[in-house]
Amino acid sequence: MALSCPPNNALQRTRVRPAGGRSPLSLGPLGAFLDRAHLMALAVALVTVAACARDAGALPKSFDSQAWKAGDSAPHSPSAPRLKMADDLVASGALRGLRRDAVINLLGPPTKTDKWKNWDLVYWLGAERSYVSIDSEWLVLRLGADGRVRDVRIVKD
Repeated sequence: MALSCPPNNALQRTRVRPAGGRSPLSLGPLGAFLDRAHLMALAVALVTVAACARDAGALPKSFDSQAWKAGDSAPHSPSAPRLKMADDLVASGALRGLRRDAVINLLGPPTKTDKWKNWDLVYWLGAERSYVSIDSEWLVLRLGADGRVRDVRIVKD
């Protein structure tokens, strides 16, 4: 038994036009292949790809004292080296229990700022990690009565 293929014009997609004769989705030749649902899916895909590309440089980085110390002069961007290291540094608990001089030896001198006066050591990390970066993120440390780090947080101003 032989199979027969339909004529070429039978494979073409037909579009139904509204009563006014013109499609509300007038995209020229592209409109013949895309309807509103496909356009929405394409828009969502493009936004997702853009968000992933933006955050690709924001992956965590293992702590490097030299890179941290140089990070105070890093550009205001989500890829600032301190931002990449801060979460892991806080989560690891490596700073807890250290004396002030040991912290300064590891992280360098604290950032000079009038913010966060109720904290003992303050380090600027970079522009906040969000789609609209209007604030900064900071590493703040509080020392106990024994002079050792007892509280470490990442805060936004």
